[in-house]
Amino acid sequence: MNLGDIPRRNAHRHADKPALVTPAGEWTWAQLNESVNRFAHFLLGAGMKKGDRLAILCAPCAEVVIAYFAAAKAGVVIVPIHTGLVEREVGFMLKDVGARMLLIESERLSGMRASLTEHATLEHATLEHATLEHATLEHATLEH
Repeated sequence: MNLGDIPRRNAHRHADKPALVTPAGEWTWAQLNESVNRFAHFLLGAGMKKGDRLAILCAPCAEVVIAYFAAAKAGVVIVPIHTGLVEREVGFMLKDVGARMLLIESERLSGMRASLTEHATLEHATLEHATLEHATLEHATLEH
């Protein structure tokens, strides 16, 4: 069993029991599993492959939990990036780890555009919306 199997197994055993409770809302195991599956399919549909790196630059929230489970289910490696880093440091990390995609809160995106579009190793950055249940996160597909 891997991390990505936990929502599925618990959805089967405890479908209507709370899995995740936050100030923004509550997910049952069935809802969490559905959100995880939807985001795992999004990752794969966006071209992510087993072993690719997904950088996450977000404050702790339910959507980050969903992203962790979904990445594990899809075989994608999570690279957490500390939210206290400055843009230059984030750019270095994205290059250093070879991230193919960055998940970032919409509010943080404007301060990171230069790292995504001007960093020497990034040839192309495409920004789109990815909605995870209660919040909209931005993702950037990074092509080296």
